Amino acid sequence: MKGFFAHYKKHAEITISNECLQMSLEWDDDRLYLSQNRQIEKLIEKYNLKDSKQNFKTPMEAKLNIMAGPKDDLPDVPYAQLVCALLFVAGCTRPDILFSVTLLCRYLTNYTAPHFKAAIRVVTYLKCTMHFKLVYKITPDVQPLEIFIDSEWGGDKETGRSTSGGIIFLYGNPVTWFCQKQGDVSLSTSEAEYKTQTYAFKEGMYFINLLQSEMNMQITPVQTHIDNIGAAYMAEQVVTNKRTKHISLSYHYAREQVQIFKKYSLKYVNTPLNCSDIVTKPLDRGLFERHRNFIFKVETKVGKKN
Repeated sequence: MKGFFAHYKKHAEITISNECLQMSLEWDDDRLYLSQNRQIEKLIEKYNLKDSKQNFKTPMEAKLNIMAGPKDDLPDVPYAQLVCALLFVAGCTRPDILFSVTLLCRYLTNYTAPHFKAAIRVVTYLKCTMHFKLVYKITPDVQPLEIFIDSEWGGDKETGRSTSGGIIFLYGNPVTWFCQKQGDVSLSTSEAEYKTQTYAFKEGMYFINLLQSEMNMQITPVQTHIDNIGAAYMAEQVVTNKRTKHISLSYHYAREQVQIFKKYSLKYVNTPLNCSDIVTKPLDRGLFERHRNFIFKVETKVGKKN
């Protein structure tokens, strides 16, 4: 971590600011807090939720079932405007709402009243959790770069496609997260997770290029946490059988990065401890809070289902 700051001190002037790209920066002795409460407050006021008594513990119902509506009969509500505003917040400081917002973004041209209600719930959840802020601090004895990945097999019920998600940590601090519907149907959970490795490794290459190529910091192989042994085996071994021979060549990028270039190493993690689960599917309150608290570095008791 010291090498990271030393490099930037040589090439740029580091100044302390309280705002950056509509994010609030709060500086403490050994840590930095990031939040977007001003943007959240604007959404609360705009959608008349200031006096709402609802208290949601999760941004989306665990078993929510919403389907596309007719494109020629859209409700007269600012759905796209609301969802896109939430997407900005999710991408900058609130990974806990990323899956919910990404799911709602799939219906920008064919939304219904239940879709808008689900988006309002996300705003209400943010109102109830404005005290959550991303914490960045120097953590000794941690991996310089670490990735958690997961997928939801067949998560899109209308197309049968799976959802990939991941969170990248730099010295124990979350720096980027993603949620993406896969480009084609996966025939097994292992295949879905194997494809997720490619998405994650492409994201991780930015940091490898920055830290290792530009700053001469040895960070590879990057430890990647995965909760599917079959998917890990597919990347670590040359597997060609009836379960894998149909997979598009582009997804074998993951195998090349693990086997040939040694840029990544895979490590099994138990599913309940895989924090990237939060960006692939709606979770019940207990599991959701566990992952959220890990990402935001808070310690609270795990609640009941909601």
